[in-house]
Amino acid sequence: MFLYFNERKFNEAPKWTRPLLAFLRTLSVGAIAALLLSPFIKTIKEDIQEAIILVAQDNSSSVISEMSDSEVAQFIASSTAMTEKLGTKYETKRISFGEIVKEGSINTFTEQVTNLSSLIDYVNDNYADQNLGALIITTDGIYNEGKNPIYSKLNLTAPIYTVAMGDTTKRKDVLVKNVFHNKIAYLGDKFSIQADVQAINAAGASTKLKVQQMGTGGKVLKEEVLNIKGNDYFSTQDIILEANSTGNIKYRISVQGIINEMSKENNYKDIFIEVLDARQKILILANAPHPDLGAMKSLITTNKNYEVDIKYPEGNNYNIND
Repeated sequence: MFLYFNERKFNEAPKWTRPLLAFLRTLSVGAIAALLLSPFIKTIKEDIQEAIILVAQDNSSSVISEMSDSEVAQFIASSTAMTEKLGTKYETKRISFGEIVKEGSINTFTEQVTNLSSLIDYVNDNYADQNLGALIITTDGIYNEGKNPIYSKLNLTAPIYTVAMGDTTKRKDVLVKNVFHNKIAYLGDKFSIQADVQAINAAGASTKLKVQQMGTGGKVLKEEVLNIKGNDYFSTQDIILEANSTGNIKYRISVQGIINEMSKENNYKDIFIEVLDARQKILILANAPHPDLGAMKSLITTNKNYEVDIKYPEGNNYNIND
């Protein structure tokens, strides 16, 4: 400031110029000095996340099997109203589940599979890092795929609430759940089929596991009686068959229905196995019949992968391409 007052260039300038320039100089130097000292400015931003209320709707056909159209419409309206009311205080999200879990409200009630354990797994995988306040499950509690939901643990602190609907009567069901097999087998060889049989709420009943070769009048290849022990029955059966004909062979693995069974549509599964002839053909040419030829043929055919034919060149009664 002293420099500006003694500078001769400002003798003719208005008197207020020198104090103004001195002030601006002081302000600039102060700002530069403050920046050089690297000031630390602490900013606190508070973001409040509302709790998420997850509403899961069972979309299987069994949910509305005992309901009229008006009752279904009334239920959908009530469910929507409940979600909207919760939405005034919380963030609400809707999902539907049946065979798979889907985001959003899907009220078609047409799915033939209910997998409650997959719902719990989905919530664990997708909402573990979110502020989940509660899980509301609307279902009839009937499941025909996946493990018993009692053994499915929600790995979150959020509580689970259930809304019972539909016919909650425990229905009996026996089904062929899975079939495992190779796609290719070779003629004359034995091959294995694994069949998973499941029964629900059928303790004390018995069923018959049957394997048929279709296209031959449903010829029965294997039969075995299974005694169902417990209401949550599961058994894996190993079935050994022999490939007796070539082609794309259709097999049916089925279980016999039980009294008061919920559905018999899942009592069987069809599979296809391509049976190939991998045998090698061996041609023995001889000038004339000889006892050793028969012995040679018998020795070679002890290996099932060889097919032997004896021909005599006279008369060209053979085709080398065969």
